[in-house]
Amino acid sequence: PQATRFPRRPRQRSDAMAAVAEAFALEPHLEVCRARPAHFEGCGVGMRCDEAVRKGEELLRVPLSKCWTAEAARSSPELSALDPELLEAVSDESLIALHLLAVRAAAGRQGAAEEEVGAEGAVRRAHVKLLEAAEFETLLDWSPEDLQLLAGSKWAMVAAQQRADMLEEFSELEEVIGDFLAGLQIDFKAFLWAHRLLLSRSVHFYMEDGSTLQVLGPGQDMFNHSLDAPVSDEDVNLATAQDGHRSLVIRAYKDFEAGEQACYSYGGASNGRLLMMAGFVLPGNAFDAVELQFMLPPCSDAARPLFQQLARGLDAGAHAVGSVAVETKSGFMDALPDGSLALHAQLTGGAVGPQLERVLAFFRLVRLCRGGAAPSLEELAASDGDRTIRLAVLKQLRDHLQQMLAAYPSALAEDEAALRAAEEAGAVQAPTPKEERRRESSLRVLVGEKRIFAQALAWLVARDGASSGSA
Repeated sequence: PQATRFPRRPRQRSDAMAAVAEAFALEPHLEVCRARPAHFEGCGVGMRCDEAVRKGEELLRVPLSKCWTAEAARSSPELSALDPELLEAVSDESLIALHLLAVRAAAGRQGAAEEEVGAEGAVRRAHVKLLEAAEFETLLDWSPEDLQLLAGSKWAMVAAQQRADMLEEFSELEEVIGDFLAGLQIDFKAFLWAHRLLLSRSVHFYMEDGSTLQVLGPGQDMFNHSLDAPVSDEDVNLATAQDGHRSLVIRAYKDFEAGEQACYSYGGASNGRLLMMAGFVLPGNAFDAVELQFMLPPCSDAARPLFQQLARGLDAGAHAVGSVAVETKSGFMDALPDGSLALHAQLTGGAVGPQLERVLAFFRLVRLCRGGAAPSLEELAASDGDRTIRLAVLKQLRDHLQQMLAAYPSALAEDEAALRAAEEAGAVQAPTPKEERRRESSLRVLVGEKRIFAQALAWLVARDGASSGSA
């Protein structure tokens, strides 16, 4: 199918971008630069190798000090006039957004020479010039009517809520630093632009203290996604030298020839998440997923460690320092102020059975904890052999999934038929109008999610039958 190898990404305006990319003023500021922007048919502007690059070799190395981070924003001359306590109260993402907009405003005026703004100031201005020429799409660009195409999916709600949260945050900032914002001509439209840009182009890395660091790297943001690139920690990471100097590094995941487009993987993201952050979807996405939430009643203090132990198994695996942080954990648990627990779990098409079994373990534990009891891990494991408990939790989970599936206004078969029709129309109509592209992308998200629900329900029905027939 068209654009499955290198997905079509409506995020660059080719004429303006090509003119800026031709000079690529970022190159003198990069430690390693073996690829530069170029236009590729079917996927817009990407990064083309200047020379042959072998697998594992560096394509790009950017000093972290020249990347956009919250720490760089706090220490920047553009934001230094603001109260340090205020800067600590602003979210990291909004700090980076304000820094981007302040540099853009300064670069738009009769600016200082490079020797006056310094190397970091020069690379930021050059990068902002590239970013201003870029055109990209996220779900934050969709109107409420457009988002109705995703009705039933969490992504329709997430996009609307995220935009509302940004508006609320900007209103609060206006109350506190209104003069600062007005002086730089930063309105909500500009604030939203910066947040859209970060959603689409920044990456997050795991750090030594367990936190994550959001980074927008000059040049890193221009690499396109490839289905061929493996999802790993090896192609994009933070490298730390012996002297503590950090750099954002992109390595070749395979051998690239001179003139070939170099890409990396955006990670194991579902079509819903890809549409949210990058404006495209992938046919047959192996990482399609649905995210579930369950509210569990309060438990005794003695039982809480067992819930926490189960929760650690939801997202098992070590997170290497400097590796890219996943956008969505496979599962986690939040303790709420009233003592109840919010369980978040993810279902993917390839492994619904093990994922559902982990959720069922929580449901069994809740039953065992009734009356303030604190069962042992051995008692929890043994409860899976209790036919009455097993049937009850299977029904509980099946009812929950059926309720979620009923929230979609159309059935899977209807969406599959509509998607086939949209694909046939797109095959004879190029380029696809924006409205039709959004409709087809939405259908692909909905079909992927509903197929996972169907797999999960079929698994539960089969287990229910097996449990009912057991002695």
